[in-house]
Amino acid sequence: MAVGTGSALRGGDFDTHAQGRAQLAAANLQGFFQAVIGGDQVERGKPAPDIYWRAAAALGVAAENCGVFEDSEPGLGAAHAAGARVVWIPDLAPVTRSAQKLASARAGSLREVAEFLKKRGS
Repeated sequence: MAVGTGSALRGGDFDTHAQGRAQLAAANLQGFFQAVIGGDQVERGKPAPDIYWRAAAALGVAAENCGVFEDSEPGLGAAHAAGARVVWIPDLAPVTRSAQKLASARAGSLREVAEFLKKRGS
């Protein structure tokens, strides 16, 4: 699995990256990912699909064969545009109903996603 974050990973946005790592660790998810792709590693950020195409390429698979967990409206649009199946994780930022419809499923929380992944043994 891979993480595709809109945050820059090289130089400049270290605090956001550290916060993201802390959130993954808090949900006990940090060991699940083989690649982490940042917004500074693609030409166009979300809602363009570039970050998901790059994450899929890092894993050696087509984006159409990927599932994406997303909490933001631009992220939902990006994952959908990449052709991936999208699971929406509601967060503090509001998401329009039209963006919600881009998701094929809804998770209750990041912790719920962590439990799902642990059960799958991913």
